[in-house]
Amino acid sequence: FVALSPLIGSWLQTTFDWQGSFYAFALMALGMFLHAFCILPSKAASPHSAPVSIPGTLKAVAANRDFLRYWWIAALVFACYFALISVTPLIFMDALKLSEYQYALVLMVYG
Repeated sequence: FVALSPLIGSWLQTTFDWQGSFYAFALMALGMFLHAFCILPSKAASPHSAPVSIPGTLKAVAANRDFLRYWWIAALVFACYFALISVTPLIFMDALKLSEYQYALVLMVYG
């Protein structure tokens, strides 16, 4: 999905102008809401349990070393990918004079 995002975004931009992205995100949010509504159990169906302490839960998550390792790895991968996405327009569009659509195709092929 990430590799197709620039291609879909440039198509939305050229076809529906800047409002197209907002409509697409609204449709995706509606789809996710309906999906969650259909698959998540209701509170009434679950047995009564003790109230959950949010600070206690956050403390337990922060104390889990495996979670912290995976969290830092995911943060590093995201930072590197964000840096790549931030710099590549300067290289491909400014230096090599590619259009937005051509840049999206290059990014899609790159993956």
